[in-house]
This record gives sequence, structure tokens and C-alpha cells, in this order.
Amino acid sequence: MISLFRRLRQKLLIQNRLSRYLIYALGEIFLVVIGILIALQVNNWNEERKTKNRERDVLKRLQQEMVQDSLNLESSISLVKYKAEQAERLLRAFEIDSEIENPPEFVRDVFLVGRGGSYLPYIPAYNELVANGELGIIQNEEIIKQISSYLNRMNGLQSFLYDEGDTRRSVYNAHIHRYFSALIMNEIWELGTQTEKLTDDIMESYETDIPGYLSDPDSDYHMRNVAAVNLELKLLYEQSMESFTAPILNLINQEIDKN
Repeated sequence: MISLFRRLRQKLLIQNRLSRYLIYALGEIFLVVIGILIALQVNNWNEERKTKNRERDVLKRLQQEMVQDSLNLESSISLVKYKAEQAERLLRAFEIDSEIENPPEFVRDVFLVGRGGSYLPYIPAYNELVANGELGIIQNEEIIKQISSYLNRMNGLQSFLYDEGDTRRSVYNAHIHRYFSALIMNEIWELGTQTEKLTDDIMESYETDIPGYLSDPDSDYHMRNVAAVNLELKLLYEQSMESFTAPILNLINQEIDKN
């Protein structure tokens, strides 16, 4: 097409027909402009397609990580709930005068109720977007807002409740070691739930003093401190699940379905 315009332009110049020459020249320029615009539009479509594909890939990663985060959070809820139940069983022992029916189980609970850490979310896809300045790739701003609020909440818990919980656990563990050798933990970890194998002979070899522990009023105090931490964590974890992880996952699923 352009070569045809070139031949016509040369013919018109030879024939000295300026007006027609200008018309053909403008037509040639028009075709060039249209070609450029079409090329730009195609390029824009390709870039939009790449951006959409990139957004979909990121959303799928976030979806997988939020599913795993929900499972981890559910596991943490179950753990602190179990520890709260352990504390209730142990606290009842302070209210009775009779001997402990199952000393091995009691010793196991005494040690395990003060163990464990606190839960923190792990969403590397979001952290990568922040680090690379690519948060804008997700068109639904509510997703970013909710994830940011969720992480800020959990980090806030870390700086207050988690640190407080670790302090209380440390004080609790220091107290129980006055009556139970820390070395018995090796037996407890190896036996797991098979407390019946934690025989009286084994317990005696590790210098366990259940009566002394129960008669110490500080034992009840430290146990209640640890129990309170576990109950508070359970409540806050359940709130986080209801208010953040479940709604965030729902938003991500909806956005993936739209794409």
C-alpha cells in the first residue's frame, strides 16, 4: 500500500498536480498514524493480558497461603484450647485433698501446659508485593486492605500479648523445676500420650515431688497465669479467623472467579 502511494506521489509531482499530491500525501500519513495506533493498541492489550495473568498468579499464591494460614491458625486454636483444658484439670487437683489418681499424666500435663509458642501468620506472596512495590497489581484494593489489617493485628499481638505470654511461661517453668527435674521432659517427649509407660520408678529417678508442688500456693498462682494466657489466645485466634482469614480468603476466591 505504501509503495503504491509512493508511485502515485511521484507521478503527480511529475504531472505538477500539487493538490492531488497533497491529498495522497495526507492519505499516506493517515495510514501510518492508523498503523501506529493499531500497534499501540495491540501492545496495550498484550500488556493488560500480562498484567491480568500476573495478578491471577499472585491471587492464586495468596489463596494457597491463606488456606494454609487458616489451617495453621485452626491448629493453634486447638492447641491453646487443649492447654486450657489441661490447666483446668491441673487446677482441680489443687482443690482436692486426695492423692493424684494418675501421677504420670499429671506430671506430663504440668510440663506441657507451660510449653509452646504463639502463632504468627506467614504470607510471603504479600510480603514480596510490598518489597517490590507491586501492591497495585491487585485491582481489588479491599484484599490488600484486609491483609494489611490482619498482619498489623497479629504483629500487635506479638509485641504485647505474645511477649507477656512468653514471660509468664518462663516464670511458670522456673517454678515447676523446683519440684520436677527438667530432665524428665526427655521421657515425656519420647512417650507422647503413652503416659502409662512413665512408671513410678522413672518418676522417682527424676525426683518428682507432686505433694510439695500441690502444697505450694505459688503453684496455683502460676498455673492460673498460664491458663489465662491460653484462654486469651484462644479468643483472639478465633476472632482473627472470623474477622480476617475467612473474609480475606472469600475475597480472593471471588476475584479469581471474576478473572
